[in-house]
Amino acid sequence: MLLVLVAAVLGGATVLTELSWWVRLIHLAVAEGVVACMVIAAVAGWRIDKTDANTGRGEYISGFRKHLYVTAIAVLLLILSGSFIVGVGAGSSCATWPLCRGSLFPEGGAFAIHMGHRYIAAIVGLMVIGSAAIAWKQRSISHSMGAAGLILLGLFILQILAGAATVWSGFSADLKATHLSLATLLWMALVHIIALVIVPVWSDSRRRATLTNV
Repeated sequence: MLLVLVAAVLGGATVLTELSWWVRLIHLAVAEGVVACMVIAAVAGWRIDKTDANTGRGEYISGFRKHLYVTAIAVLLLILSGSFIVGVGAGSSCATWPLCRGSLFPEGGAFAIHMGHRYIAAIVGLMVIGSAAIAWKQRSISHSMGAAGLILLGLFILQILAGAATVWSGFSADLKATHLSLATLLWMALVHIIALVIVPVWSDSRRRATLTNV
């Protein structure tokens, strides 16, 4: 609830400051936080095992949870960096993809900032692929985890294509919106995997007993 109120206040501030880029950046960060909380709450609400096995957190590959946390932070920073480069006027500086003006290291501040975002995206992309691969390996423990890994990988591929298409289209407003929407869906898919790891599986009988005692 607090994040929702903060998002609402920042939304008003964005209008009052005539869409100042730094206010939009903070607003985006808070909005992504709200989305993450909603995903975790949804998983906690419906994650019930019809058997009486209370499992789901300690059986995953060692280090998976830490990798997910680091990847989630990296993805969020990547999303915010995209808003940052638009805010400082470097969003459409590189009109070619994957190179910028035919170079890996173009000269000029705006070009360097834009390419820096692409390099960060490449590094974060490898982390996302790793998360999806590890999640897929857990399908014997949890079918939901395996499916979540496939969804994460699929969204990552779509995000790459959308990013390239945005540049090739001359930074069409529709494709820019699609690019950001897919980034948010990717963030949600990653948070969903985290929720599957950290939220315990409640058996149906245990949940009934808890609700009875409330």
